[in-house]
Amino acid sequence: MKTCFVASPIGNPKSDTRIHADKFLKYIVEPACLRTGFTASRSDQFYGSDYVDRMIIEQLASCDLVIADLSEKNPNVYFEVGYRLALGLPLVITVRMDEDVKFDISTLRQLKFDPSFSADNVEWAVDELVKHIKAEESKNHVKPILGYVQQSEPKNAKDNEIWIKTEDF
Repeated sequence: MKTCFVASPIGNPKSDTRIHADKFLKYIVEPACLRTGFTASRSDQFYGSDYVDRMIIEQLASCDLVIADLSEKNPNVYFEVGYRLALGLPLVITVRMDEDVKFDISTLRQLKFDPSFSADNVEWAVDELVKHIKAEESKNHVKPILGYVQQSEPKNAKDNEIWIKTEDF
């Protein structure tokens, strides 16, 4: 089965953040993943004595898909989105309908969902997430940051050193 890592604010047990994260995972992400052949996991579902940050980086680099919930403007999730974008791998960005994302990524497509988690809204959100997942699967993913670097010509010797190093990537 294909793997999906869910990057989201998690919060402490019983906090509003955790309640939201658990509902988002259970009612929206897991059903959409099931319909598209993915198994979803979130960082708090891994056990053992590994470093959490290392595990998250490994998941971001190795999973077939990442779904990132940018609700609450959590800086960790923004970092995880940036890392996944730099890798040029499949990523779906979500955010609560009543929130906006930060300017730097506001031009990326986002699935905005109703945080009430009512039956009708959940059904709509699952259907939309399935569409986003299928769209990401059908894309020809490239490493966008390297693409930008390789499109520009070096202007001086120092830039040329950077050029050479990034081409080896």
